[in-house]
Amino acid sequence: MKKESVNQDNKDYEEKINFNFSLAIISLLLFFFFFLSYFHNWANSLFMNLHFCDHILCIFYSIIWLFFAAYNLINFYKEKKKFGNKKNETKQEKKNHLKKWLIIFLVVLIIGIILMNIIPCDSQGNIDLDLNLGIFSNDDNGDGESLKTISCEKTNWPECNGYCEGGGECLPIRKADEDPGMCRCEFWKIILNDTDGGLNPAVRGELIEINSLSGESETYKSDTCINYFTLREYSLLDNDSSYNLTLVDCRDFYDNVFACCESGACLPNCSSYDCSEFAFENGFSNWQGGISILGECEEIAVDDCGAKPNSLIYDDETFCCVWDCKETIKQCEDSYPSCGGSCPPDNECVSYAGECLCVPRDFQFCEDSYPSCNGYCESGTCISDDIGGCYCEKNVQCEDSFNLGCSGYCEEGSTCEKNKTVDVCNCVPENFCQDSDLGLNPEIPGTCNNGTEYIDYCIDDYNLMEWSCNDEYLCINTTLQCDNKCVEISDGSKCE
Repeated sequence: MKKESVNQDNKDYEEKINFNFSLAIISLLLFFFFFLSYFHNWANSLFMNLHFCDHILCIFYSIIWLFFAAYNLINFYKEKKKFGNKKNETKQEKKNHLKKWLIIFLVVLIIGIILMNIIPCDSQGNIDLDLNLGIFSNDDNGDGESLKTISCEKTNWPECNGYCEGGGECLPIRKADEDPGMCRCEFWKIILNDTDGGLNPAVRGELIEINSLSGESETYKSDTCINYFTLREYSLLDNDSSYNLTLVDCRDFYDNVFACCESGACLPNCSSYDCSEFAFENGFSNWQGGISILGECEEIAVDDCGAKPNSLIYDDETFCCVWDCKETIKQCEDSYPSCGGSCPPDNECVSYAGECLCVPRDFQFCEDSYPSCNGYCESGTCISDDIGGCYCEKNVQCEDSFNLGCSGYCEEGSTCEKNKTVDVCNCVPENFCQDSDLGLNPEIPGTCNNGTEYIDYCIDDYNLMEWSCNDEYLCINTTLQCDNKCVEISDGSKCE
């Protein structure tokens, strides 16, 4: 029985210690709640105020809770140190101790909340003890009335510091024939003015707030571009105190003219949107701005690359299109020593004499063309060596190579060609004259080329302008009359 009594005493003593600790923690939390301004606005936005309107009072009030926290923490450590030593406190005394501190705790908290909700404050959040009370004020009109409770008309001119019901302003009024003047409540409102005259996307406008009483003004809203094509346009309603917001697509504002949104207005023929930074950030080298849809972006990239691009991004917020073409395949002549470059169809890239050349797939070099010896020589003429082989002879002159197909040697800048009139070979400039229809041949459409291209064409329905080469390898024209009529086809013109 004695053991049970000791255990009960220890349990009661632990409850007292735990109560002191709990009260200390709660008091410490309340200290931070009232001391820190972080909670101030939130605490006063509830259905009842949990802070004083003036935060200075909250700081003073928080000191009370700091005292509570310190006192109970000290008691907690003292009682804990004495735990185990028999304490000559009755159970009722312990309960009375706990109840006393709980009552003090609640009284201080409730009184504080009541004061937070009954102390008057002005519009700046400062305590105003004489607000609407007519007390604690030395400002009166001589009749003991507070100036905050008397009407504007009853206050002295020109001070005019009386009260205006409904939010007006008490101002001194004086007419030319009145002396002294009088005090009167003036009520003001905000008037809006639209600088671009209404819904006018072509001009950047602003809504200006104007105080009807003081005339002071400031910018309230401005027309702005949401993106490359869309304008946020503000305009006034009929009452001049409210506005309407309209989203304008600049592409629909002008007829048959490319328009975009720049500097808060829809502008025709505007400059292309600069997407260079967007392209750089995403690692692309090609870009174009002002692209309205993904399909348009893809078409532009294909036209630029000549094929489907390697990669492409379209951003529908900035209307930027960026892309990279596939890696360019090297041309044959630029791919030495691998000679893996590109050539025209039915040709292949081969290595010859320290360079890469595009040659037909059935092509033979001079050395491999025996017995015909009509293979390719980089310079000179392919001839037989009379011992079963072919070699390139650089010393055979053009004039002596008729039997070799006019493959003789010419100075640099000229080529060896067969003369058009006699069976001889001549060195002619590289841009020598060539006629696709081989002279005056009106039934075949032709083209004459001696560095400049001339195409046979119809002068009218019955006459053809025919181009051909003369003996000096120049293109000359001759007018030929057609037997029937002159017609134009895809390759030129001809007589029927």
